[in-house]
Amino acid sequence: MNQYLVKNKFTITLIIFIIISIISMFFTTSSFILTPKIIFGAIAYPFLKAYNFVFVNIIQIFSSVRELRILKNENITLKNELMALKDAQFKATLLEKENIELRELLNLTRTSEYKVVAAEIVFKDPSNLYSVITINKGTNSGIKKGDAVYTVDNGEKLVIGKIIETSFFYSKIMTIFDSRSLISVKEIYSNFSGIAKGDAPESNLLEVNYFPNDADIYFDDLFLTSGFGGVFPSGLLVGKVIDIQKQNFSIYQKVRLKPLLNLSKINYVFVIIDNSFINYDN
Repeated sequence: MNQYLVKNKFTITLIIFIIISIISMFFTTSSFILTPKIIFGAIAYPFLKAYNFVFVNIIQIFSSVRELRILKNENITLKNELMALKDAQFKATLLEKENIELRELLNLTRTSEYKVVAAEIVFKDPSNLYSVITINKGTNSGIKKGDAVYTVDNGEKLVIGKIIETSFFYSKIMTIFDSRSLISVKEIYSNFSGIAKGDAPESNLLEVNYFPNDADIYFDDLFLTSGFGGVFPSGLLVGKVIDIQKQNFSIYQKVRLKPLLNLSKINYVFVIIDNSFINYDN
């Protein structure tokens, strides 16, 4: 008996469902006559109900998929429009910043006490600690080998280096970081002088040689260009003291400077093209 019920479970369930449907129709109808139409309706009713349920849900699924596709496309469109707006805003900000820099550059060129050419840095390599940088001006602008180069940051003139190579449209600058760079400097308070030498690519610090051992200096004291040597004018900021080593058996002490120049954020420089405009403190 149990095996018969298991084998014919679907058929028995269908018969019971049909009987329940007929009884339900009997209680919901005031006059009930058992006809073939009613019997067929009772048999078809669960299938129609299931078909209607499946059909409605399929329609809803396709509608949901269509709505999701529309929402996805609208989302992509909105994202693209937002990216375009952000890009336009970014370009406008850059343009405004560039205009401000160019106006400041023009004003600084006009008010400089030296005859200078303003130029833009077009190449700088941080991997060699900015030993050599390239600018977009050359001999066509009057620039020549050996010209001094400085920049202005927060109203202060900072020494950068000197021209070591020129062409018609560009020039290369050996910066103060380069190990070949030698600049005559002086301590701002004592006025004692020495020679600042670059240390790249070992470090971005400067070592002051030939600085008198009896000169009293302190940490954070400033060093400026001294004006000796005929290349750099006097008074350009170089760096501040971070290390002092007095020597027992020498007339010189060792001083290390941290340059005030930060080339990673400098875009424009000034090249002094006429040394007759420089008032050297010799």
